[in-house]
Amino acid sequence: MTILLILLSILLEIAKQLCFKAGAHRPEKFYNAWIWLGIILWAAEVLVWIRVLQLAPLSVAFPMMSLCYAGLPLASRWLLGEQVTPRQWAGIALITLGVAGIGLAGIG
Repeated sequence: MTILLILLSILLEIAKQLCFKAGAHRPEKFYNAWIWLGIILWAAEVLVWIRVLQLAPLSVAFPMMSLCYAGLPLASRWLLGEQVTPRQWAGIALITLGVAGIGLAGIG
């Protein structure tokens, strides 16, 4: 259950950032649905994250959140058509390996 909550927190973070990106290009910066959806996702992420911290050590849970740095470029490429460079692909692979080595080993 803890890993699922961490993954949910990661997905909420990625979705929040995508909403902020979509809202940033609108002329009505603070009065558009994308920005408000991002704020709602942010609040949901906080609630999920607090539950994660009740269940897992911070030294395990927080490094796993670095998967946001891997997931966001992938989501940006898929949904926004952004370019992912070979250096970014290498970084995504290293982050994923690091999380596997540090985070997953500490979740029981």
